[in-house]
Amino acid sequence: MDYIFAVDLDGTLLDDTAHLTKETIEYVKNLDKEKYKFVITTGRPYLGMIKFYKELGLDTYVICNSGTSVLLPNSDFKPINHNIEKSLFLAFYNKSLDLLESAIFTDNRDCYIYNKQYNNEFFKHIQEGANVIDGDYNKTIKDGPSGGLFILKNGCDEKFMEVAKQFKDKIGVRCWGNFYGCDYYEFYQADFNKSTSLYDLLGLYDASINQLVCFGDSINDSEMLNMTEHGVCMINGKDELKKYANYITKYDNNHDGVIRFIDDFIKGNI
Repeated sequence: MDYIFAVDLDGTLLDDTAHLTKETIEYVKNLDKEKYKFVITTGRPYLGMIKFYKELGLDTYVICNSGTSVLLPNSDFKPINHNIEKSLFLAFYNKSLDLLESAIFTDNRDCYIYNKQYNNEFFKHIQEGANVIDGDYNKTIKDGPSGGLFILKNGCDEKFMEVAKQFKDKIGVRCWGNFYGCDYYEFYQADFNKSTSLYDLLGLYDASINQLVCFGDSINDSEMLNMTEHGVCMINGKDELKKYANYITKYDNNHDGVIRFIDDFIKGNI
């Protein structure tokens, strides 16, 4: 094997409509699988990623939930999960409860939602094909999640951050933005990120860090771009991410920026 291409989805491999282009699908399918491993490395949960994995015809490991899960679909491989302790998560959830419009996380094929009445387009890709379990997390969850989303009531972000500070040593949070009039906050196990699971991946493939080429567009990709000498930021990526990158793509996510870079990289034109 020559290289592992670790590639983010949203804003990186997917276009702005959250689809793969025909050109990207065809190119990835035709990559030499003996020489190159194409690994989806995403903040999305398994259920929000798997249809793209299938479209690309992959048989590689995947990294989900912003680096807290390593999976090998369609196999007996036991997933590597870095979950938040259940009692700790429930304490965090209960202190945030009055501030929440809704919440969502997945555990393999189960999708746990607090206040399904809030359901909207944003949740559709997460729920597709899932066993949806709706209700108060105190009554519904079996184990602590590896990560998920809290959707805050309008104007509650400052109070929420006060709560989050009480758990900052164990639970990290970051704002995804404002959608449908609410602030969306990702939560995850502190000190775990995409680079954490990429080290697991290198061991699984018996590869060195010099064989790793990482692609991303947002600040949650900073650790994985910084861990290798082949860190690639999309030209459409966040300015704060570009300082961690060794390369900037010539083309954005709407114009097959990832596969065009890979093609030049393989041919020695970079």
